[in-house]
Amino acid sequence: MPDQLPDVSGLLALLERYRAPKRTGLPGGFATEEEIAFAERDSPIKGERIAPGPWPDSSSSLPT
Repeated sequence: MPDQLPDVSGLLALLERYRAPKRTGLPGGFATEEEIAFAERDSPIKGERIAPGPWPDSSSSLPT
């Protein structure tokens, strides 16, 4: 056993920073209609507008 243990305080600080939450909430953002049109201009799959609800609940999609 060594006479003196190594200093791991720097490693503990890195661990705390690594395990800290990066951001709050879900990833995402905002895009204008023009940005969306530009992004999907060459894509064979085009986006579609969604209505404001009501959204189906998970029980309607589960097999019974």
